[in-house]
Amino acid sequence: MMKTNTNNHPWNSLTRLFKKSGDNKAPEKTSKSKKINTTYLIEILIAIGLTFIIALMFPHGKSYQFSGLKEGEIYVGEKIIAPFTFAINKTEEEYNRDKRLAKEDILPVFMRIDSICNVQEQRLSLFFARVDTILNRDSESPIVINQLNELLYQYNINPNENLLTFLSTIQKGTQKQGQKRSSALTDFANQLIRLQRDICSVGMLNVNKADIQTKKNEIAVLLANEEVIEELTYFYDESSLESTVIEKLRSMFTDDETRINVGYHIITKFLQPNIIYNNAETELRIREAISNVPRAKGTVLENEKIIDKYDKITPAHIAKLNSLAIEIADRETSESSYLWLFRYIGRFMMVALAFGVLIIFLIFNRYRLLRNLKQVILIAVIILLVTSLSFVINKFLNSPYLLPVTIGSMLLTIFFDTRMGFVGTITLSLILGGMRGNEFITTAVAIIVGLIAILSVAKVRSRSWFFKSILLITGAYIVAITSVEILRYTDWQTLGEYWLHGAVNGFLSPLMAYGLQVLFEYIFDMITDLRLLELSDLNRPLLRRLAVEAPGTYHHSIMVGNLSENAAEAINANSLLTRVGSYYHDIGKIEKPEYFVENIQKSRNPHEKLSPSMSSLILTNHVRRGLEIAQDYRLPKEVRDFIAEHHGTNVMTFFYRKALELKKDAEVDISTFRYPGPKPQTKETGIVMLADAVEAASRTLKDPSASRIKGLVKSIVLERFQNFELENSPLTLRDLHRIIESFQTILLGTFHGRIEYPDQDEKFFPKNTAEKKVKNGEPKDTNSQHTS
Repeated sequence: MMKTNTNNHPWNSLTRLFKKSGDNKAPEKTSKSKKINTTYLIEILIAIGLTFIIALMFPHGKSYQFSGLKEGEIYVGEKIIAPFTFAINKTEEEYNRDKRLAKEDILPVFMRIDSICNVQEQRLSLFFARVDTILNRDSESPIVINQLNELLYQYNINPNENLLTFLSTIQKGTQKQGQKRSSALTDFANQLIRLQRDICSVGMLNVNKADIQTKKNEIAVLLANEEVIEELTYFYDESSLESTVIEKLRSMFTDDETRINVGYHIITKFLQPNIIYNNAETELRIREAISNVPRAKGTVLENEKIIDKYDKITPAHIAKLNSLAIEIADRETSESSYLWLFRYIGRFMMVALAFGVLIIFLIFNRYRLLRNLKQVILIAVIILLVTSLSFVINKFLNSPYLLPVTIGSMLLTIFFDTRMGFVGTITLSLILGGMRGNEFITTAVAIIVGLIAILSVAKVRSRSWFFKSILLITGAYIVAITSVEILRYTDWQTLGEYWLHGAVNGFLSPLMAYGLQVLFEYIFDMITDLRLLELSDLNRPLLRRLAVEAPGTYHHSIMVGNLSENAAEAINANSLLTRVGSYYHDIGKIEKPEYFVENIQKSRNPHEKLSPSMSSLILTNHVRRGLEIAQDYRLPKEVRDFIAEHHGTNVMTFFYRKALELKKDAEVDISTFRYPGPKPQTKETGIVMLADAVEAASRTLKDPSASRIKGLVKSIVLERFQNFELENSPLTLRDLHRIIESFQTILLGTFHGRIEYPDQDEKFFPKNTAEKKVKNGEPKDTNSQHTS
């Protein structure tokens, strides 16, 4: 019996090819190796620093022994007896309430400064003395008025007509009655001085009463040697001064509106507050009062029973047990100066274990991501952002259902994938549970809502994902909260509050995730599905330009996009990125479209007049020009990679063989006819390389039968594989098998058979008959021939 050599079959030699590919790899350059090592070192430092920072956010000075106890639950542990006497600490709410009450009990402190009134009284007396001097001069009336006008300006008094007329009237009236010149002016001045003394004796505040916060409507007034407590209503302030002055003037100058008006304009310029608010003393007293608020609200004696088995947990039990936990931690720390370090190491190790889940996943499933420092930094920023927000919420709001874990879940899924989002959610949930004092019910709820958040953004194909996420996350929170709190016997009022917290979180988290996505996309130059949707619009300027200037290339790109997208879905790759990359992979052909086969007219081929090396130079140049055009149009790096990698380092066989024929015995440098690369680095670029070659080759089939199409697809994929063009791509043999099946399905549908109707043949359908049908409004059958 003849023995067949199975080693000659190409698919049976794949293992050998893999071994060869490892042997044929050129050693990496030293500089590249150093760069990778530096990247890993920076990433390790980032991980350590992030772990250190998050460990600092954990609660300090507490044992987590009683952190899981909830009010209303039944205690099923062993009876707890106080091992020593300790104080029962107030809760944060109670302590803050007592501090607020202590602050409210402090009266605002003011100082009475009588020297202010004395100075103003002297200024008022001097003012009237100068007025008297001006009025007693033997001068013409206009000169007197000008001097009075100047004096009033010096004292910031408005020199209105009534005031000047009043002073002139006093002078003339005294002369007619034969009295002493200045007696009337002196009487008027003395009355205003007496009014000023009356107001100063009571006191005028430099702060409006409405702005003074005092619980008992009292203030403390510091005198020279004592402090007195006075009613706030006893004093005047700026708002009540006007009515007080007018009232007193009316009692002095009954029915004399001129004197009342003049007196008001003068006296108000000589009244200044003499009861001055002492902010420094008030704040000092408030700080002292707050510092004297005790933290304890009771005492538990040694050997006193704290809680027994099957007791219903009350707030008193929780307060005693939390106080016991703090006292135990404080005593352990005081006994040894190293215990605090051990506790911090414990928190550090807990965070490190949570990060270990993520790191192990990255090493074994996303190793290429670790080489991208930018993406690692983005992951660290997302984790730090979520934990920082959670720390603030724990400190000020103290609600487990307001923790923004879904922000991290959505961002990791949007920028990476669902697996990354899932592992990141597990890591964040473990950390947040620890930050809540080992409340791992919080961890369970965070994992549930995080998974729902991942599903809501797993496949973004429109901007409606935002509203879908709000509904799904809110619903997940309500269901999870209800399940957990019913088991805890939570009352309906508290349950309603928790529902509200979940609804607020469900609304705000997608909103913040959307805003942060736009920000991070710009900062880290990363691409998301929303950005890809924008780039997939065939009406974008660059694609419209490709359609007009290189229509054959445009149609080829659309076909490659269809092949690639279907293949990407078959192997669970990013189908949207693959389709967009296909649209743009040949944009470099815009420069010289007539030199590429899909745009060449049948009548002429410009390569016939060129040497093979010149033709290869033109063809390879479309990769370089494509990258330049992509830069000009600001296409993302992920899309630019398709331009650079879709040919890999393949050889232009046609021109290479042509060069060999022309030079005959002379050597031909094959590198001249090789594309510059690099080889595909991702599944998506690898798919497009294969689809590009398959689509182009399928157009050369003269009789595209099913067997020929299947053979063509297999041969092209195997050729790329044997030439090691896919060695840097994570495509597996199973992936290649599925890709082949996908290509075959699409191409068989594209080149399906068509029925040839008898009347399409001219012998059955003469030319004049066809023209007659057209004239009569009957359309021609355009499906008689297939145009590739």
